[in-house]
Amino acid sequence: MWGDNLLRLSNITKQIDGVNLYQKVSLTAEAGEPIALIGANGTGKTTLLKILAGALRPDQGSIRNPFGDPAWYHDPDPGLTGSWGQRAWMTLEACLRTDPRFILLDEPTRHLDDTHQEALARWLLRLSHSLQIIVSHDLAFLNQVATRTWWIRNHVIEDFGGPPEFALQMVEQQEQAYRRAFEAQERETRRLFTDIQATKEQARRTESGTIDSGQRRLAKKVAKKAKSREMRLTHRMESEEYLKAPLDAHSLRFTWDHIEVVPRVVWRVEDGEVGWTHPLLRHLWLTLKGGDRVRVTGPNGSGKTSLLGAMCGNVGRRAGYFHGPLGTIGRLYQVVDAETTDVLTYFRRGIRLPMGRDRAWLQAYGFSAKHLSQQVSELSDGERMRLNLSRLTATGVPTLILDEPEHHLDEDSLEAICRGLRRYPGTLVVVSHHETLCNSLGLSIRWHVDQGTVAVTSVP
Repeated sequence: MWGDNLLRLSNITKQIDGVNLYQKVSLTAEAGEPIALIGANGTGKTTLLKILAGALRPDQGSIRNPFGDPAWYHDPDPGLTGSWGQRAWMTLEACLRTDPRFILLDEPTRHLDDTHQEALARWLLRLSHSLQIIVSHDLAFLNQVATRTWWIRNHVIEDFGGPPEFALQMVEQQEQAYRRAFEAQERETRRLFTDIQATKEQARRTESGTIDSGQRRLAKKVAKKAKSREMRLTHRMESEEYLKAPLDAHSLRFTWDHIEVVPRVVWRVEDGEVGWTHPLLRHLWLTLKGGDRVRVTGPNGSGKTSLLGAMCGNVGRRAGYFHGPLGTIGRLYQVVDAETTDVLTYFRRGIRLPMGRDRAWLQAYGFSAKHLSQQVSELSDGERMRLNLSRLTATGVPTLILDEPEHHLDEDSLEAICRGLRRYPGTLVVVSHHETLCNSLGLSIRWHVDQGTVAVTSVP
């Protein structure tokens, strides 16, 4: 009835753990029009891919899929060897090399270096005849490969006829129009309220300041009408049609007075060698000082993660002089484990925040009161990443090592975290391929890992 190349979702509704993700969503998609699937953490992007892949069933609604089983990438194959980036690329190769008609990709650029991200983009463009639905927080990548955007927000999935850049512009225009309408509504509400209060006060003064019975009766009538107007205004403000205040993105507004004293030299290696069964990095001469902001770059498999392990302790140290680390190091890993512990209990482990600031700190990272009693295992990958980063920053460690913190995070979360970490007074070491993140954090030193060594340069 609809042709052989049309995917149709009809009235799809889905809840997870009692949380409503989307209601009565109807969409169509056809081959040759790659789709970017975007939305904030926890809105149900991965859940929708699982539904499309047949791994989950919607609570209501139906799906017509003429394409058959999709080639579905969601995590690197754990049976492969190599770094996270190398395993991710090999898994993507296995997923795409069969020239599939239907492709579902969940964060495909996660773990990939710039070279492999560019290679993946070229590969997807060559497969443009297929139906592609791609989940990613890397908007630059999505703008390269997608010509259409599905945006999950407010329990619906909006279909935009353009890449994410176009969708963002459209949503920004919508939000600006909403904000203008809200501000006009508030001005009118304040005007009416002021007028009502002035009328009531005038009637009260007239009634109490005269003995003329006619004027007193008139004043009472005026006061009664003003009261009636006030009630109508109150009902209007409580109605569903009354515009609610637009939500501002969460931001980190807290001081960092709980941070330990930063040592002058955090870590130093002289003619060091790092590796496992054989040397991976040699002739390392590196010094990490208190307050340094370092960006670590390099191809997949070059030894970035091994270098971080050597910084945190004796892991992989084979030869040379290693001094430190001095002070506690907080490390954010690329993969975040799920636990059967509630969010607030998990967060409180080892934190040094002043009494009463734990809930506020979590709120700044986007966790509302309803999240606090949820199990960590029930959170999305992005929410777990935010939770771990919020806990690391609350422990008061003088040095933070973040291994690709942009993974899983939506743009609002990434922006909020950048605002907070810009004021972090300790030492910051970040492995990242995300230029905007690195520029925002003011990473002024680059350690480039390649061909068995580390080159140190200043970032202009």
